[in-house]
Amino acid sequence: MKNPKPPELRPGSPPALGPQLPPRMQRQFPQPAATTKPIRRIVRRQQARGSSQNTTWLIAGTVTVLGFMIIGGILLVGFVNTEVHVRQRSVPAEQTKRNSTAKRASSPSPAPMASPVTEEPPSDHTQTTVGSGEQIGIPSDLMTYCAAKQEKQNWCWAACIQMVYSTQGIKVSQEDIVEETLGVVLDVPAGPQHFMDALKGWKPSQSGRKSLEASIFEGPPPLSLLTLSLESKNPVILALQYPDQEVGHGVVITAIHLEPGPEGKVLRGVTVRDPAPIFAARKGKRELSPKEFYNASWHIIVNSL
Repeated sequence: MKNPKPPELRPGSPPALGPQLPPRMQRQFPQPAATTKPIRRIVRRQQARGSSQNTTWLIAGTVTVLGFMIIGGILLVGFVNTEVHVRQRSVPAEQTKRNSTAKRASSPSPAPMASPVTEEPPSDHTQTTVGSGEQIGIPSDLMTYCAAKQEKQNWCWAACIQMVYSTQGIKVSQEDIVEETLGVVLDVPAGPQHFMDALKGWKPSQSGRKSLEASIFEGPPPLSLLTLSLESKNPVILALQYPDQEVGHGVVITAIHLEPGPEGKVLRGVTVRDPAPIFAARKGKRELSPKEFYNASWHIIVNSL
């Protein structure tokens, strides 16, 4: 068979893919529409969606980094504060005295108080003779009940605090005082700051709760302040300092003896309760010599609010 002659192509006629379809078939198979514009729109939507996701991930990453930086800063500040606190706890009592919370004290850094008294005062310490003048202080029978002997070699400071507590109706052991003040039970001397830490704040007492306030001053107490404190039945802690010993010794002033003088009342005697074991038989009661009193390093006034 001979091949049929291909149809002629006229200008404007569709490409010849065979015999020209009849009009009915042309309606069933319309020419495909151009898809360029929809494809471009899909690409643009995908690009916009990808850009939005990148922005979201960037913001999330930035927030995460900032969060880690803030947490790291908080941890660093806490570590620095802890380090400073540990270093302050390790500073000797002589140096912590400079940062004492006493409002009215301006004394230098005295030696810590231990328990150097193992025998009667030396013979050059002339004992004060009590005359027939005026006596001001806490009743002797009360102080006999409140007297305390130090339980360790260096715990004269804890015994003094225990006696002051006892006069205010507060019962606490020397071991508890040491542990609360130092954080651990050790037989070591203590400085003024340890007294200030122990003798402040609310304390449980037999009559409920009492608030104590302590103030530290340099040297021995002046007569006016000493008289006012003892008239209020508040004992005074005195830090004795002996020239032949490196550390001081703590006692509690419970009474004074006054006599009239040319310019008013004159201090003639000072009664203390000494926690040293050598004075345990007399409940620590003894008279200070003038040299002991006036050579004192510092004293603490305690008031109950």
